[in-house]
Amino acid sequence: MYDVIVVGAGPAGLYAASLYEKLGIKVAILEEHACVGKPKHCSGLISWNIGRFLKLPCDVIENEVSVARLHVNSKTIRLRKNRKAFVIDREKFDKYLASMLDTKIFFKNKAKGVEIKKDRVGIVTDKGTMKARVVVGADGANSIIARAINSKLRFKLGIIAIKRERDNGKAVDLYFRKDLVRDGFLWHIPRGNAREYGMFGSNANYSMLEKFFGIKKYKRFGGLMPAGYRKTYADRILLIGDAASQTKPWSGGGVIYSLACAKLSAYILKRAFDKEDFSSGMLRLYEVLWKRLIGWQIKAGMLFWDAYSMAPTSCMRAAFLFIKGLQHALDMDFIKS
Repeated sequence: MYDVIVVGAGPAGLYAASLYEKLGIKVAILEEHACVGKPKHCSGLISWNIGRFLKLPCDVIENEVSVARLHVNSKTIRLRKNRKAFVIDREKFDKYLASMLDTKIFFKNKAKGVEIKKDRVGIVTDKGTMKARVVVGADGANSIIARAINSKLRFKLGIIAIKRERDNGKAVDLYFRKDLVRDGFLWHIPRGNAREYGMFGSNANYSMLEKFFGIKKYKRFGGLMPAGYRKTYADRILLIGDAASQTKPWSGGGVIYSLACAKLSAYILKRAFDKEDFSSGMLRLYEVLWKRLIGWQIKAGMLFWDAYSMAPTSCMRAAFLFIKGLQHALDMDFIKS
């Protein structure tokens, strides 16, 4: 029996497992796919905040950007930051996190359910039941582990098209078109060896993306993006990352939030193992702490999209000009120092 089984070998699960290892906790990881880093669901635009958690290897970074151009009502608002953001290869990034582990990853093991017992938790998979003292759900927006907590969510869809054309630009373009997507935006990201086009919103679809950017041949990927709050703890259960809806509502991104919350989960699990107490009463502190860290950002992001979807088009440019005035006080993640 393991101390902790982490379900999901994305950034949240891999980084959390590395932290648990350092605490002397016996960990295993379950991953439904055949390898780390596939399939891709995320764009890979990540802020300088990544340096708070780990150093990115050079081969993971595809490009660096320092400007965001917001295209609103046929006008362009330019935001420039002193600190650059990184465009990373998500598959290489995930594999880098996996390379830091001694923990075994059980591939092609899809979690199908959770059995909570007095002295353990059982994770039912398509290859049998594995036992641990605690399970950490890092299995994405459609988390099986979250279902054991009866935790529901709202979702948006993020879709991405990659064209293999060299693009070393230093600006990300965001297009706010309410006639196309009322609760989201379209984007272009220069990836160095490729161009990325994407769309985020409840009605995102590839035909609209193709027409807007005039693209035909491309490689596609994407996935569901959770939005809002869900309960993230129960007896012998914690959720992190997309499974916990620890994402930025304004963009769907969540790598930095996932890493920050993984650190909090390690702190809480250390306390739980020291006290031999894995009850919801003990683990509840995890949710208190992560909401204290990023809860207001999530609320602000939800309010932003609610206001955006209802606001008349004529007011949009004024709102984004206000955001431009705040640019030096903000960063991509809004995490407090």
